[in-house]
Amino acid sequence: PERGRTLPAVGIGILQTAVHPSADARLRPGGFAGGQLPAIGTPVHDGALEFAVRDLVQVRQVGDTSEPGLSIHAEGVFVVVTLSVRNVGVVPRTLVDRDQALIDSRGQRFTVSTAANIYGNLDIPSNRMDPGEQLEVNLAFDVPVGTAPRSMVLRESATSDGVIVALP
Repeated sequence: PERGRTLPAVGIGILQTAVHPSADARLRPGGFAGGQLPAIGTPVHDGALEFAVRDLVQVRQVGDTSEPGLSIHAEGVFVVVTLSVRNVGVVPRTLVDRDQALIDSRGQRFTVSTAANIYGNLDIPSNRMDPGEQLEVNLAFDVPVGTAPRSMVLRESATSDGVIVALP
């Protein structure tokens, strides 16, 4: 398998107004002492996946902007987070974009969705990683203009505890 693949932007965010409190109780602040959130570039682990936030940008459109019909415009603005993800386990793992979440300064959550994933990943390979394999992925969240991203919840799977990392 190819190592160090780069995957284009995936997903439009959907605002979730109701979050089950017990799900938040399982979250760990990046596994760091004192409850301090790790900063951009700091590796964190959830299960067999190691995550590191590499970059964050805001754009109005994702996809192939040079070809009509192969891109999508944000309803607000896309917050695109670049992640490095590595399988540190002993069996293959699949990164699922919809298991990740963006949290703004008011505590509102945004998740990725399929629409921008389709436009942003016309040539995407599988998100499956063999042990030791690393991917660089971009996750796009459609948020209202003026939203201040503060953190991200990163998960190996929908049922894993997840870790919280700070965003710049």
